[in-house]
Amino acid sequence: MRRALRPDKVNLASLGNVTPHLHWHVIPRFADDAHFPDPVWAARRRAGVAHAIEEVVEACGRGRRAIRRPSA
Repeated sequence: MRRALRPDKVNLASLGNVTPHLHWHVIPRFADDAHFPDPVWAARRRAGVAHAIEEVVEACGRGRRAIRRPSA
């Protein structure tokens, strides 16, 4: 994920607070998001940058491919 998306940081969170279970959130973070460097569920620090939908779709594809590919 780091190689594919080149985020400024990554937030990891493990949750399971309502139903007993464990699931992970792996959230690539970028300096231009509205909450950076705080967690995405924290209060906004500033207006975020709106990226073109084509850029977002392309980044999602890179992330998907990175998850499916075994790490070297």
